Amino acid sequence: MLSVDNWKYFKIKNLFTCEKGSEKKTNQYQNGDVNLVSCFNGFNGIQKKINPYDKNNSIKIFTGNAITMSTHIEEGIFYQPKDFCAFDDVIVLNSIFLTKNIGLFMVTILKTLNFCKRHSNFNLKEFLNSEIKLPSKDGNLDLDYMEDYIEKIKRGLRWIILIYQKMN
Repeated sequence: MLSVDNWKYFKIKNLFTCEKGSEKKTNQYQNGDVNLVSCFNGFNGIQKKINPYDKNNSIKIFTGNAITMSTHIEEGIFYQPKDFCAFDDVIVLNSIFLTKNIGLFMVTILKTLNFCKRHSNFNLKEFLNSEIKLPSKDGNLDLDYMEDYIEKIKRGLRWIILIYQKMN
């Protein structure tokens, strides 16, 4: 069970840099191999795969290993492992400490904020000034705890899959 006794509050603006997505329309891009993330709740927020290198339409490509967050749907928060493009109703969160496991941990915690549900009009400044309770050690963010916690979950799932496969 997850114990939050040694956790402390951190301001989001001290953990992440934030940037809005830039795309407004999808129909102007040919199909391709780069994910286009929207406020869509499902499939990791990916609406479609596009070719962002189309000479007639240029679009910003965000570097993977980031968190995307919808400004409309509270469940629309996802970890993006690969490079992607994003709609203008998506906030891209980056941090130097982000790994896949820490990203997955952070996504789960960010979803508990219900920021979109509490604020009908998303306000980036207000979001950045929000606080989030996270594992801490000696007053600092405990990155090892987050990394290890997700790794334990993965090992548990692998064990369940192995047992299931042996039963069938």
